[in-house]
Amino acid sequence: MNGQHAKPGFHLYIAKRPGIERNVFVRETAKAQWAAIHAQKEGNYYMNRLDRALEFLAKTPGGRQVGSQVTTIGPITVTFRIDEGSGDIDVWHTVVNDSPEFTAKQTPGLYRVNAASQSWATERDSDVAMDVTHHWGDNEHNAAIAGKFKSKEDAGKIIPEHIINAYAVSSQNSKSSDNHYSLYWLNNDFKNTQHVNSIVHHLREAHRSKRRVRWLVHGEATTVFAEALDLVAKTGELKAETKTQRVFFSNPRGAKSRKSHLENICSSANIEFAGLQLNEHDIFRNRDALVKATFKPAHIAMGATGVGFGFEAATGAENVLKAIDTATAVGSSTMTTIGYGAVAGLITTCVIGPFGRSLWNIGNTTFGKGNQQWAGN
Repeated sequence: MNGQHAKPGFHLYIAKRPGIERNVFVRETAKAQWAAIHAQKEGNYYMNRLDRALEFLAKTPGGRQVGSQVTTIGPITVTFRIDEGSGDIDVWHTVVNDSPEFTAKQTPGLYRVNAASQSWATERDSDVAMDVTHHWGDNEHNAAIAGKFKSKEDAGKIIPEHIINAYAVSSQNSKSSDNHYSLYWLNNDFKNTQHVNSIVHHLREAHRSKRRVRWLVHGEATTVFAEALDLVAKTGELKAETKTQRVFFSNPRGAKSRKSHLENICSSANIEFAGLQLNEHDIFRNRDALVKATFKPAHIAMGATGVGFGFEAATGAENVLKAIDTATAVGSSTMTTIGYGAVAGLITTCVIGPFGRSLWNIGNTTFGKGNQQWAGN
């Protein structure tokens, strides 16, 4: 280490050079561990992620606040400090989350999905950051957060249909051989605050880049993204400049999936609300779909179902809403126990007309894969 890069108590891990904006120092007491991490990063997921996380911090140009801070990149949390004078980064502490969702085969995190001749291919290893300079010929990077799918590979193949329809993108242009999009895979865990923090991190980095990014948020991921917007809205950190990010919600699901709420929270966070595509068959997971369905011009009547949800026979659309609200509030375990047939009985008994006749679509959306496709088709 030369005198220019010397810092008492710290070891220089990454040196400033073309493409690297900052020196990155690690504590001298951890020098041996970081040397081992660097030597073993090839073929070792966690070693590679730790090394790439620090490289990402080194590459990120100005605009970061000085002083101590914490950032979460996938399963890795880094505590570091930016020197006020030099802008160098001093890494104090790193934590790798070893909980099952981060060690499973389908590791959550950010992935690059590449255009292929017949389909879209999700890369095996996760990325530390989005390449926001990449776009499909329209100056906006495409980023998506997937809802419930069997695997990140399945999500990677289907989500482009949502992006293309949401933003009226030419499907031919999207499939150029060098194209890709950024996919955040939640591993079907929609209640982990670690994911919320990671999405906040990517929102911040996209904002700092001053490049345009358009998000596609699908299905159950809606609630996770809405919670991330809640956090950035409270800090006001995306309001310093004009909007550079926008989001479209496709087949939204969850407690925070109502259009009115999503519009409001996007406005509060200074993210453009680009639109929402409602899956009208998703009455058990989306309140807007339920309201729209029960208030269609049709003869609506409700009678005793015998399912045992604890409500009485009544008449009128509002009672239908209350009945289904009561049914879905019981919880997924009870829904599984009573089975699809009982729920079908609830729907056909409560509702007569076009809504009732769409029972198959409702069942396929709720218990099958219907919500994975654009507009639940």
